Amino acid sequence: MENIRTFKLRNKGGFVARLFIEYRASDKDSWNTWKPDGYSDICAAAERSVDIADTGIASGSHVRLHAFVLSGSDRTASEEFIYSKDVGTTAAYNITGTTLINKLHFEGTN
Repeated sequence: MENIRTFKLRNKGGFVARLFIEYRASDKDSWNTWKPDGYSDICAAAERSVDIADTGIASGSHVRLHAFVLSGSDRTASEEFIYSKDVGTTAAYNITGTTLINKLHFEGTN
């Protein structure tokens, strides 16, 4: 599993999304969800990044992106990473489609 510090989500769909993070301490634990405080909408043609260091999630946790779609179908990434505050790597995604028929695409890490 690759170490990352940041998630980025670009909304290429016709809806409003939010970037959530699912996390767990190890492979044997159940997933928890981090949700941003305050305004966090990602409107169509916009993007948002979250530095995991700002979330309170412990370094070394397993993390994956969860795209929350307002009034629609959410999507959770199949890729799993390890959060490390000591790296500068970003895992980038985009989401396309409509409110109920959408798809999450992994663009890679950098």
